Amino acid sequence: MIGAILTMQGRLLKNPALISEVKFILILNVLTFTSFLLVAQKGQTNRDIPTTKPDTLFVIKKYCDCKNGGYQLVIAESKKNKTQKECDDYSYELLFSATYEQKLAVLKQLLSYSKDTSLCCAKVTSYHTRSNKFSNDVATKRYTLQVSALFNINLICFAQYSSYHYAPFPVLVDTSTNTEINFDQTRIEEVFNVYSVWLSAAEKSAFKSFTFPLNNSRFQWKFGDYSKEIIFTSLPYIWGWTSSRIGKPAK
Repeated sequence: MIGAILTMQGRLLKNPALISEVKFILILNVLTFTSFLLVAQKGQTNRDIPTTKPDTLFVIKKYCDCKNGGYQLVIAESKKNKTQKECDDYSYELLFSATYEQKLAVLKQLLSYSKDTSLCCAKVTSYHTRSNKFSNDVATKRYTLQVSALFNINLICFAQYSSYHYAPFPVLVDTSTNTEINFDQTRIEEVFNVYSVWLSAAEKSAFKSFTFPLNNSRFQWKFGDYSKEIIFTSLPYIWGWTSSRIGKPAK
């Protein structure tokens, strides 16, 4: 390498006309490399920007086609007619690219299902691989649309942090008695009250500073990790393949 450089220096000293040619080649290479970076950056930007945003979002109660029987809460668009997903699939790509106002409206609609004791068609399952090992320790196998509504709220507000830290299973627990309470209407009503107070406080701060709703209460989600006090400063805004994975069972 050093020999080649010395040889080039000798050629330039003997033939000054080559200097202009070398300068031109260097400038051309710099311009080509710069153009490549700009194109790559533009391509990355285009991939990062969602190509579609949802129209007005709303929550609907829909009977499931699966053999389990029961209902599911579907977050739908007024101008899009999507086919029904698997009954235990809580992923909503368009929801994560929705506006703050749209997300807030959906959260309030979900809280309105506090009295709906209809059986959800999904069975209890783990929504994160790190929690799969606890599956046999969960006694409750089904849940109501009440629990489904709260589980939806978790995913909308915390995305991947929900299944990883806060709510890996759609099963609620009263820590004072260490019992699973999915079908205990008195205590489910208390949980909804906690979520309602939490949502009001988070809305007042425009979701600029909020944490998990059940922190500092006697309720928690089965095998949720409350060892870390995580403060969130905005509702998650996610797109691409990541958003399509959030809310899917960990199989």
